[in-house]
Amino acid sequence: MMCEPTGTLEAIAAIEAIEPPEAIGTVERVDVGTCLRLRLISGLEVLEAWSETAGQIEKNSMHEALFAIADCSVFVTHDIIDDVQCPREFYVAVKDDLVAKVRVHDFDAFGIVYLGSPGDAPDLDLGVDQAA
Repeated sequence: MMCEPTGTLEAIAAIEAIEPPEAIGTVERVDVGTCLRLRLISGLEVLEAWSETAGQIEKNSMHEALFAIADCSVFVTHDIIDDVQCPREFYVAVKDDLVAKVRVHDFDAFGIVYLGSPGDAPDLDLGVDQAA
């Protein structure tokens, strides 16, 4: 699978500049006033195709993860795996047997690349580093 060109370095810098959330007890809070809000602009056909065979528990977990991506809280609520082959793409561990691969298109937009089993995920076992 081909990656999109890296393109706008400002988008990557903006994501990296997000301040870490404050911890309140065991619940982490993200100050949404300083966080980017990302719009889902591609990959709806991937979501629709995956939804046809997914159970309700998986759908609920995936929707929660997609909303977390949109409000930038995914970096504190889910495990993230960077795709070193495609610098603008990363995996979100939704559940033990479910991952989402997303692409950051611009500083305010993302798209769905893959939803499903980690075993079937493109490039998940090839040249990836666990995000710190």
